[in-house]
Amino acid sequence: MGELVSDGKVQKTMEAAAIADKVFLCSISLLEVANAFRRDKVNIGIPLGIWFQSALRSPGVRLIDITSEIAFDTMSLPTAFHGDSGDRIIAATARVNGLTLCTHVALASRA
Repeated sequence: MGELVSDGKVQKTMEAAAIADKVFLCSISLLEVANAFRRDKVNIGIPLGIWFQSALRSPGVRLIDITSEIAFDTMSLPTAFHGDSGDRIIAATARVNGLTLCTHVALASRA
């Protein structure tokens, strides 16, 4: 993984990535957002499908699909790493692609 960013640095790092047109999104993140939306954990103010379309059309946003290499890399994460499959896939996606991972999940720092 290129770098791990959490807590107060996330906003600044994301803004810099957006300015540079270098925002990468793991495809499983769409499922994570949909599940949070379904459970009323997030309120985006518009229908989720419209939000997805808008977010994915934003300049510089690139969707990264899960590959066999990414799936295999999830097994290389430390055993103490968060057990959620989605979080493991997101971390492995960053590792395989040499990307900075921005997260609020503190356990990800062990990747």
